[in-house]
Amino acid sequence: MKCFSKHSLLIILFLSVFVGFGQPKNAIKINTSNVMSFFSERYGNEAKEIYTSKPEVIDEMKEFLTTNIYLVQNRKTPKHIKNKLSDYPIISKKSYRTEKFLPTKFNPFKYGLEQLTEKTIIHIDDTNYVVIVEPNK
Repeated sequence: MKCFSKHSLLIILFLSVFVGFGQPKNAIKINTSNVMSFFSERYGNEAKEIYTSKPEVIDEMKEFLTTNIYLVQNRKTPKHIKNKLSDYPIISKKSYRTEKFLPTKFNPFKYGLEQLTEKTIIHIDDTNYVVIVEPNK
C-alpha cells in the first residue's frame, strides 16, 4: 500500500477545510418568487419609478437571494452570536417589524442586508434562526 506524500496530505487537508465552509446541509434558501413583493415592500411608492428606471434591480435581488444569503435553524437559541436582527434598522418604505418570524416571509432587503460588505451572521431575535450573509466577491 502506497503512503500519501506530504504534498498529497496537504491537498486533502486543504480541500476538506475549504469544502466544509460551504452552506450547511440545513441551509434554508429564501424563495426568489417573493422578490416582487420584497421589492415593493422595500421601496414602497417609489417601487414603480425605480423599476422603470432600473429593471435589472429585480434580477440583482434574485441573484442576492440565490447566492449570498440563507437561513439556518439551530436546535437552541444561538447565544454566542452577538449580531441581532433588531440591531439593524428597517430601511423599508412601507414595513415594520413583524411579531412572529416566518422564514418563508423573511425580507432581507427591508434591513439593507444586501449592502453588507463582509460575511455576517445575524441572530433573528426570539427564534432559533440565524441569517448568514455573504457579500459579493
